[in-house]
Amino acid sequence: MSRERRYDCEDQLDPRKQFDLLRVFPMAFTMCGLLLFTSPVVKCIDLAFDHDCFYWMGHAPQVVAFVPIVLLVCVHCLNSIRGRPSRAAVVMGFIGSCMVLIVLFERYMGRGTELGNRFISNDCKSFPAKYKLDREWQAANAFKEACRQRRSGGASIVSGMIEDCPGYQDELEKHPDWRYLAGLERRHLCGGWCEPGPQLWGFADTPGVRCSAIV
Repeated sequence: MSRERRYDCEDQLDPRKQFDLLRVFPMAFTMCGLLLFTSPVVKCIDLAFDHDCFYWMGHAPQVVAFVPIVLLVCVHCLNSIRGRPSRAAVVMGFIGSCMVLIVLFERYMGRGTELGNRFISNDCKSFPAKYKLDREWQAANAFKEACRQRRSGGASIVSGMIEDCPGYQDELEKHPDWRYLAGLERRHLCGGWCEPGPQLWGFADTPGVRCSAIV
């Protein structure tokens, strides 16, 4: 046997020079999981904290969107503590994360399509949540008109934002949905809800695109 071949055999038998796959498996598994799930998880988190999605879908997507990250961390810790791969943990990490993302995307698509069809419709009373928000907008419009009348001594004025009206903060406590309507106007530059109307929290007093059509 040649000297080089003999040294190669000795290196293969030397535990210090062998590649320990079990030792690097937890980190390798975690890196693969991050490469696979980072993009969809970031998208889910972005949608979950979107103002419109949060208002119409609640807090649940904000919690569920972080579940794949929690699963990967738990699997990494379990494999590191055990010192060898756990089949159940690997299945839970990959299959569990995939199932969570599938359910979350299905929820976004299904609920989004349902709400989109209802928002585009001109019928406002068939959807209670849409009708309720329209009543909130009507209340804000009436409050701003009353404020204008007081400011001008009986004649309607053209400019002015609703936040500048006396008593606005007190009315805001009674109508918390005004915060969402204000955000809609500023993000989408729309006015009105079920019907086109002026911007109550902006400076455009001429009716524009109704907000329910572009949510």
